[in-house]
Amino acid sequence: MEEENIKPEEEVVEEKTKEQEAEETLKTIRETNKEIKAEIAEQEELKAKVALGGQTEAGRAPIEKKPETDKEYTERFLKGEVDPLT
Repeated sequence: MEEENIKPEEEVVEEKTKEQEAEETLKTIRETNKEIKAEIAEQEELKAKVALGGQTEAGRAPIEKKPETDKEYTERFLKGEVDPLT
């Protein structure tokens, strides 16, 4: 009869161990999810920076072309860089 009493106690101990393992696994999963979410947020930020890199006009002054002199125009015309009909 003593053996019968020992077996249920062992089962209870095993159940606690399984519950503890489940809790530890759940904790690990939650920590991993937090890390993944942080990584996703970082990747999204990097994608946004790449997408906007050099494309945005905010904070930039427009580049003004200096007026072209007749001499410069003539030189470009002789090189064939200018179409006089346009």
